[in-house]
Amino acid sequence: KVFQGDTDVLNGDLQPVNGTYGLMRNDGTLAVPLRYTDVLWTNGGVAAVTDAQGVWLYDLPAAKVLGGPYTAVGLYREGYIPVQQDGLWGYYSPVADEMLGSGFQWQTALPFCEGLAAVSADKLYGYIDTKGSTVIPLAYQGAASFGEGLAGVRVQKRWRFINTSGTMVIEPASAGVQSC
Repeated sequence: KVFQGDTDVLNGDLQPVNGTYGLMRNDGTLAVPLRYTDVLWTNGGVAAVTDAQGVWLYDLPAAKVLGGPYTAVGLYREGYIPVQQDGLWGYYSPVADEMLGSGFQWQTALPFCEGLAAVSADKLYGYIDTKGSTVIPLAYQGAASFGEGLAGVRVQKRWRFINTSGTMVIEPASAGVQSC
């Protein structure tokens, strides 16, 4: 991460006052131009950066923009990035340079974990696979990502756990869950 602008020195650290960010590869090549207000993350050769227009994705090895501007992006996991445009979410694949399935169609979209991603439409949650197919129906009031073969789902006001085939495996109701 490189910065161009004004800084203050506080407690031995440089604190940005104003300026722009970019990303430089270890060979000295500027992979992302110095024109962004923030660097959200880098992962697997891809970066998410922001400016006044929104969030942009960059291919760091090729030093080229992949897509954007998006309203928001999630974390890059298992080959896909949740991206939001016009109030709806979809999944972008930097490797294939295309949107998964039907594109922007979800009210919410969590990152993929264990080959599945929690999504919602019409205030109901379920799970899709990396082909964009719904594999666990949208039937829950809330959903968390999978971890160690289980995911928390909210049924009415309590959380339970399902396995990757959608079978309820832990019935005791919980007030909340946390996932990967």
